Amino acid sequence: MTNPPQEYNWGGSYIHAATGTDNPEHVRDIILALTADKDNLIKISRDYLDFTNTVSGMKEAATDASFASDFLGGQNPYEYFAPVAENIQIAPLSSYDQGCVELLQNAFSDYFQGNVDYDRAKSNFETAIKERYPDVTEIQWAE
Repeated sequence: MTNPPQEYNWGGSYIHAATGTDNPEHVRDIILALTADKDNLIKISRDYLDFTNTVSGMKEAATDASFASDFLGGQNPYEYFAPVAENIQIAPLSSYDQGCVELLQNAFSDYFQGNVDYDRAKSNFETAIKERYPDVTEIQWAE
C-alpha cells in the first residue's frame, strides 16, 4: 500500500427501504445499525476491508495493528485510507451525474473496443441520455 496521487471517491453502498413497509421501526433500526453504529461499522471494516463512514472508527483502525491485512502482506490499509479520506472533496452533484457517467462509459466502451466509430458512440450516448432523461432534449459537445 502507498498513498494515492490524489484523493478519490467512487460511490458507495446503498440501503433501501420499501415504501409502505408494515415494519418501519425495524427498517429504521436496520438502517441505523448498518450506517450509524460505530461498532458495526468497525466490524464491517475488520471483516471485509471496507472503508466505512465512521471518521473516528477509521482513525482508530488506522492505528490498530489488528487491522493488518494478510492480503496486503501485513500492512494496515486504513493507515493510508483514513488521512486521505479527510481530504476528499465531493462536488455538488445533480440527479443526472451518475446516470450520465454510466451511459457515457457504455457508449464509448463500444468505441474503445473498435465496435463503432466515434460519431456512432456519440450518437449512441445521446440516444441513451434522452431515453433515460426524457427532459433532456439537446446534448452539446465541446468543440
